[in-house]
Amino acid sequence: MAVRSQRRTASDREAVLAANAEFYRAFREGDMPAMNAVWGEEEPIVVEHPSSWREVGRTRVLASWSLILRRPPPITCEVEGPDFRGRPGPRLL
Repeated sequence: MAVRSQRRTASDREAVLAANAEFYRAFREGDMPAMNAVWGEEEPIVVEHPSSWREVGRTRVLASWSLILRRPPPITCEVEGPDFRGRPGPRLL
């Protein structure tokens, strides 16, 4: 059995950044079909919203985004992107 390296490759990083950019675009524009496409198909799928409520499972995660995108809260994202050094990602204001 091959063991996958823990190091991230440049293509892994680019894939994460592309998915992250698409997530924030969908969020800003209230684009539910795009938000649906961003989330994976394989379980486990979990989201912890900024208000600290947590949803588990694709159906519940997407239902929560559908509610949010109907009336998006006044959130400004200062840094749109993951920090590959193990620090927290976006800072929401």
